[in-house]
Amino acid sequence: MTTQDHAIEADFIVIGAGSAGCAVAARLSEDPATRVLLLEAGGEDNNRWIHIPLGFGKTFADPSVNWCYETEPDPGAADRRVYWPRGKVLGGSSSINGMVYIRGQAEDFEFHGTDGPLCVSDVPDHHPICEAFIDAALGLGYPRNDDFNGARQDGVGYHQTTTRNGRRCSTAVGYLRPAMQRRNLQVVTEALSDKILFEGRRAIGVAFNRNGRRYEAHAAREIILCGGAVNSPQLLLLSGIGPQEHLAALGIPLVQHVPGVGQSLQDHYSAPLKLKCRVPITLNDVMQSNAKKLKVGLEYYAHPAGTGVTRRQTVDPAIQRRPSARRAASVVRVFDDRLSAASGQSRPDHAEERQSGRSAGGLSELPDRRDRSADDRRRAEAVPPAARPTGVGAAHRVGVPAGTCSAER
Repeated sequence: MTTQDHAIEADFIVIGAGSAGCAVAARLSEDPATRVLLLEAGGEDNNRWIHIPLGFGKTFADPSVNWCYETEPDPGAADRRVYWPRGKVLGGSSSINGMVYIRGQAEDFEFHGTDGPLCVSDVPDHHPICEAFIDAALGLGYPRNDDFNGARQDGVGYHQTTTRNGRRCSTAVGYLRPAMQRRNLQVVTEALSDKILFEGRRAIGVAFNRNGRRYEAHAAREIILCGGAVNSPQLLLLSGIGPQEHLAALGIPLVQHVPGVGQSLQDHYSAPLKLKCRVPITLNDVMQSNAKKLKVGLEYYAHPAGTGVTRRQTVDPAIQRRPSARRAASVVRVFDDRLSAASGQSRPDHAEERQSGRSAGGLSELPDRRDRSADDRRRAEAVPPAARPTGVGAAHRVGVPAGTCSAER
């Protein structure tokens, strides 16, 4: 049982210091008469790769800052498990993501502020590959869009990023750090919440583990779940809130029958294309050369706000209708022409490209399905076993329905 020495009292308890939790805790603590407790299962955001924009490649599968979830085998993806990174650190996924910032469609989200603490920046310089792609799209009649977060979203251009002065601006940096100077905000890291406490059907607190000890926190006013799309419903299910028959099968006492908990989860599917570039100017070329990495590192530390190669630069062709296959192929053809011109290299003859196994656009074709499956297995094996929930046991113990995702914490 939890002893009185291990109990914490607050007005508001915010569970999860991620993209939402940092903002919520910061805003609530603006009232000096309000006691706010913020619980985070992960640790401090002191990993240097979090704050260097290009470092997201280092944290993408790092279990010290990432839950490294995987979905259940998906019939729509040849029964593969899809890797699903989620932040386990102050700032949550905003501390490990690719930093692309784009607002929702104006038709769905009418409000969009301009002076909040989350800093949004344009990329400081433009990469030749991105420029060639944009130039190709413009040549085919697509409009240029230098601000997808402005008046319109259709067109082609660079994404803005959540960076400030050459460093990542997560919600922990933008919202939480300034708020942590307030005496009425208490932030507890390495605190794994596993149950909401009730008196009858009224939530009064939360139980969590930290450093092998059991704690309780009691809320005088409200408990706010900010664990994200996976961990918030997981905690509700563990606490007895969810589909009655599902909780009964798992032996979890029912507090409230809510059929929708743990259901209807949707996410955008990422289907990357791997293409070969005939010009050695990609980020992979940099990362595979010690000399180039040293050069980029020195440039970044000398001018962090003005070195674009240390950031992930993405270009988006946002269109309102699907182009024809012929027009899409033309984008690839014109893109290759522009890239060849930008690099000063001549473009090979199309017939020779086809004979050598290349597409007419001068880009290598995708490997067959067997090659992609092998790549998936190698990527999965690269993640430490302790960071890979086992799908069936993990998901069902915490009450996540089969076919959704593995959500072991």
